[in-house]
Order: sequence, then C-alpha cells, then structure tokens
Amino acid sequence: MAVGAQEKPDNNDPDPNPLGLDAGEIALLNSQVETGAGDAGYLAIYRYADGLDWFVMTASTVSAVAAGATMPLMTVGLPWRH
Repeated sequence: MAVGAQEKPDNNDPDPNPLGLDAGEIALLNSQVETGAGDAGYLAIYRYADGLDWFVMTASTVSAVAAGATMPLMTVGLPWRH
C-alpha cells in the first residue's frame, strides 16, 4: 500500500496520516514508492558483467557442483579407518 493511501481507515489507528503530510507531499511520496513492473528478463542481471565476473561465476558454479557431487561420499568414510 502506498504512503498515506486511505483506502480503508484502520480502527486501531486514530490518525491515518501520522506524519502530517499534505496531499501534495503524499502524492510525491506515492510517485516515488510505486514503481511499474519491470520488463527486464531474468538474465538482465548479467548485463554489466565483464570477463572477470563471468570467470568467477563459472568457477563458483563448477566448485559448487563438485562439492555437491562429493557430498554422498562423506557417508561412506575412508576404507582404512574404522
């Protein structure tokens, strides 16, 4: 809900505008708070990634896969230890 919006007054809150803002200030805050739906896709977060970023992401992914693949081996234990 936007700042200062008065859809339905709350019975527990005696003052629906506790900051004492006028209508113009409420409209300004609402225009800053309410943003439209973005049309950027999921891969848009990589838009500004450079070569080093791609290298780090690839190395991290490979490391995570390797760590996850070896996790079941932790339950087997070492054959020379009892």
